[in-house]
Amino acid sequence: MTIRESVANGVRTMLDRWQRDGRHWETRPYYPAMLDIAGRQALVIGAGSVAEGKIEGLLRGAARVRVVSLTATDKVRTWANEGLIELELRAYRTQDLEGCFMVIAATEDNDTNVRVFEDAETRQMLCNVVDVTHLCNFILPSIVRHGDLAVAVSTGGASPAMARRIRLAISDCYGDEYAVALKVLGALREQLKQRYPAFEHRKIVFERMVYTNFMDLVRADDAAGLEAWIERCIEEGPAYASPAQHADMLRAASPECKLRFEPLQIENAPAVNGR
Repeated sequence: MTIRESVANGVRTMLDRWQRDGRHWETRPYYPAMLDIAGRQALVIGAGSVAEGKIEGLLRGAARVRVVSLTATDKVRTWANEGLIELELRAYRTQDLEGCFMVIAATEDNDTNVRVFEDAETRQMLCNVVDVTHLCNFILPSIVRHGDLAVAVSTGGASPAMARRIRLAISDCYGDEYAVALKVLGALREQLKQRYPAFEHRKIVFERMVYTNFMDLVRADDAAGLEAWIERCIEEGPAYASPAQHADMLRAASPECKLRFEPLQIENAPAVNGR
């Protein structure tokens, strides 16, 4: 038995013991999605330091944000004074949900949190109660953003700290150059649709572009080299190589991320609550 197998077995044995002792995490089959909330009404209950981050995220998504809270931090008050959000300093009322697309509760009052969730469920609204996963029908991932690039990291609510750590590692891999790269690639989409109407053909052309030295040219700010490579890919099209040769190219491509991890393989991991 190797050291790594020994570690895997040790962790598995520990989790088995925790399961028997009642220490476990009940997972949920979340469906990942990126929501377009621009112009939609979002309600935030609470205006403390935790709520600040939630409000800021909604503003970045261009939502119309209304905040209801008994108190508010200076930053939240400033946003209200600048007209970026609506702020009402009072207790939550059920009718606050009318006309809202989603609600986020960031309070330390359990009764309020439960009431918000139940009211939202009755209306089949999106609802997130911060750090109380059983009172959520959606959870918020940790996000890496560079222009149009958004990488979401979720631990299913098990550990926001781990999600943040992974997000920081990913952020080291994918920097602002990807925002530039996506502008270039996005600008080509309509031209490629007209030139190659079949999705599978466009897919091959784009894969050829980005699985080679595309990002190296962007990082080097080599506009002439980048444009020449793009035009070559477009002109030669999906028939530049056989399907097998294209597949070999994809397999041989160097990974983008400069961080490398050797994952610990834990087979036959214990079921959680029998699942």
